[in-house]
Formats: sequence, C-alpha cells, structure tokens
Amino acid sequence: MCIRDSNYTLAMSQMFPETPIVFTFGNDDYVFDYQVPKKDRKAEFYAFLYDKWIHSIKSNKAADNEENKKIFMETGSYILKLSEKMQIISINCMYFNKKNNKTSDPEAAALLLSWIEEVLKKAKNDDVKCILIYHVPHGSFVSPVGYAVSYTHLRAHETSLHLVCRLLLEKKKQ
Repeated sequence: MCIRDSNYTLAMSQMFPETPIVFTFGNDDYVFDYQVPKKDRKAEFYAFLYDKWIHSIKSNKAADNEENKKIFMETGSYILKLSEKMQIISINCMYFNKKNNKTSDPEAAALLLSWIEEVLKKAKNDDVKCILIYHVPHGSFVSPVGYAVSYTHLRAHETSLHLVCRLLLEKKKQ
C-alpha cells in the first residue's frame, strides 16, 4: 500500500479491526521513486510512518515495542508476531535496489542485513516460522515461499525473460 494512500490505512483498520495489517515499503513510497529517505529526513519520515502503520492501528499492537521501533527508525523494517510460533518480517528492500542512487544509505543497509540474519537465526533456534514480505526489487524475480503480492503486481514487474519463463511453466502445468 502506497503511503500516499493514507486514507486506505484508516479504512482497512476500520473494516478489519482485529486483523493485523502488514505494511512494507515499495518503489513509490518516498519523494523519489526507488529511494530511501535522505539521512536528514529519515527520523521524521520513519517516525510518522511508525505511528501511522504500527502504533495507531489497534490490530498491530503486537509490533509496537521498543525493539521494533529502533529497527524501524533506522531501516523501515519490523516484525509482527502472529503467535508464539509465527511471525511476519517486513523488510524495506529499497536499501538494496540498484536504482537507489540519490539517497543511498550503506550503513542502514548493512544494519538491515545484520538484523535480518539475527532475526532468522533466533527464529530457527526458537522454531518460529517466518513470513518475509517486501516489495519486488526492480529487475529481479526472486520469490521465496511466503512472498505476498498479487499476481497482477508480479505481472507489472515482468520482463521479457520472465514472460518466457512464466509461459513455459504454464505450458508445463497443462
């Protein structure tokens, strides 16, 4: 959901008050496409969205804690625990997008990679299942199990190579 569509956030939380709403950053969610916030605007930008996406939504209270706030304020990523044995990890992949050339933040990208590794190691040790969500990194079509976007969205990012692969897979299914 594009942050510019903040009325949808309110509408979704009112229509589904007991259902967690998991947000992730996409290529259109900052002033410049495919960019992360500039360092001098990062605190203000992420604080606004933490409040709007996590703190203000009743069903997302499980994600509203100091540990999540700390990583969100640095990278826009967070964890939403669904149960003791299931969690969703929302990753801001714009830090790794090759088009992120105006506002690059290598320190935050390194922190994010370390955090992901730490979270996944802890989940493995605690036998917690993880669902990773992120926006499709432009130019790639890697889709791990649990990838949560619509078929239409995937088609919007499809290249001619992906089209050939998809058609071959569809033909194989027949």
